[in-house]
Amino acid sequence: MFYALYLVGILGYILSGIGRSPMDFIDRITGIYILAPCILVLLCTKSFSAFGRSFLMAFGKKGASQEQYEESLQTVRMVMFTALLSGGLCFLIGTINSWRSLSIGPRLEEGMVWLLLDTIVAMLSLFYPLLLCLLLLPLPFLLDKQLLLLKAGNGQGGDGSGLQDDDRSGTDGRPQGSDRPQDKGRPGDSRPLNDGSKPQSDDVQPLQCAVVHDLLSAYIQGKTSQETDADIQAHLEDCGSCRDLYRDMRSNALNRTAPH
Repeated sequence: MFYALYLVGILGYILSGIGRSPMDFIDRITGIYILAPCILVLLCTKSFSAFGRSFLMAFGKKGASQEQYEESLQTVRMVMFTALLSGGLCFLIGTINSWRSLSIGPRLEEGMVWLLLDTIVAMLSLFYPLLLCLLLLPLPFLLDKQLLLLKAGNGQGGDGSGLQDDDRSGTDGRPQGSDRPQDKGRPGDSRPLNDGSKPQSDDVQPLQCAVVHDLLSAYIQGKTSQETDADIQAHLEDCGSCRDLYRDMRSNALNRTAPH
């Protein structure tokens, strides 16, 4: 809808600038020389359908895949680039031929008049591709915007699955309902502490370690609550440095309580 309003506005803008002599801006041969390379490049790349699809997308058609958006976007850019190249080439060819036909002699003044007229006609080779690019200008931006929205939608879908996976796990990354080892490893307890074969977690925060350091003494003496015991044990399973500190403190406590 908005692209249709843009086309109407641009055509009105161009016609108001041309004035009452639109026929002066129409040259069939020049138009053929500009459009022929664009058609040939579409044939060569088999992109006619992608080019036509770009207009449908600009007018609000939905349901295209990411690959189709990308193909249409590249096709529109290719046509605009081809039109500019062919227009510049036609302008140079027309200008060079006009200068080469200029004869030096008594008819030089008449030749200059014809040269001026030929130059004006040659400038149509620049007018047509610029007009074409101006009409197609919103298409790359509209397609690129839709492509970004499509990629963002796909990304959110991927993030959603990750959140569902997190919901099935506890806050510490373990599946809900899984049994934590009840090995406290306190003095007098014959069961050994976790041997550290479990990989150390990368999300252990320094503040957590500091809290555990403050609680280790009370934990070894059995003065902490069961909930605190479970949290400390879970931290010791993940954090190698705290586990080593715990073993040292436990060993020292055992040595102090051992009979002499």
